[in-house]
Amino acid sequence: MSRKRPQNTPVLAALPEEQAFAEVVEMIQTARGKALAAVNTELIDLYWRIGEYISRKLETATWGEGVVEALARYIQRTTRTSGDSPGPTSSGCASSSRPIRGMKKSRRW
Repeated sequence: MSRKRPQNTPVLAALPEEQAFAEVVEMIQTARGKALAAVNTELIDLYWRIGEYISRKLETATWGEGVVEALARYIQRTTRTSGDSPGPTSSGCASSSRPIRGMKKSRRW
């Protein structure tokens, strides 16, 4: 059961300070949104470059079977810091070595 404001009680206007505070919060939220978009853009570019690099190595037979899994283990081992969260395989998510349901696993990867 929700409580309603009595009919004769006026709505209090926001204090001038609260309006200014709200503007600051809006600036923070806008900056966070822009920062997240920039980070996402950079990460997508990185993933494309990594994929291209791996594809070139596989096409030229520089790398063979199983190297992608070995690379993933190497990256996890060498890039973790004490503040990092667990990777996808340690958090219970599907391992990158298993295909996603409904998708074929690439023979080259």
